[in-house]
Amino acid sequence: MKVFAWAASGQNGCAYYRLVLPLTTLAEDTVMNVDLDIRTELPRSIIDGSCSVDVVVSQRLIQPPAVDQWRQMATESRAIVVDYDDDDFSVRDDNPGWTSPSSNWPNKETWVREWLPSMERAIAEATLVTCSTSYLANVLRQYSDNVVVLPNWIDAGLLAADQPLRGPGEHL
Repeated sequence: MKVFAWAASGQNGCAYYRLVLPLTTLAEDTVMNVDLDIRTELPRSIIDGSCSVDVVVSQRLIQPPAVDQWRQMATESRAIVVDYDDDDFSVRDDNPGWTSPSSNWPNKETWVREWLPSMERAIAEATLVTCSTSYLANVLRQYSDNVVVLPNWIDAGLLAADQPLRGPGEHL
């Protein structure tokens, strides 16, 4: 099976833990026989179908230009799977993403007017929608009937690891 994974939101923690790590692990399973290609850019050959893949997977599709490309792939005869691990429909007004100079978010008005409807389209056109929690699954089921929960997994041993002590004024 050929799988193309599109980290449309870039190389961040969400993409790593929800897309890259699980799919890389799947591809390493010799029984599954998965041919995996992971990229942050979407090649034209994937969009137009000249490169044959069975499944296209992406994580956190919300930006309108990315969703426009996603919609072109939805017309092809292949499965398209989108994953979300945040409730982007309920971002609080005091979220630092609205004001941080390093944020790639638009202003709140553009978010509500353009980005959220864009995400709704990505969800509605996906063959399958995966998410991290049952709460989020209930939110996403407003836009798709095919939503499943794939919980995050953290090695419990990491939670018990000693934390370094920080002195006064030191930050994590």
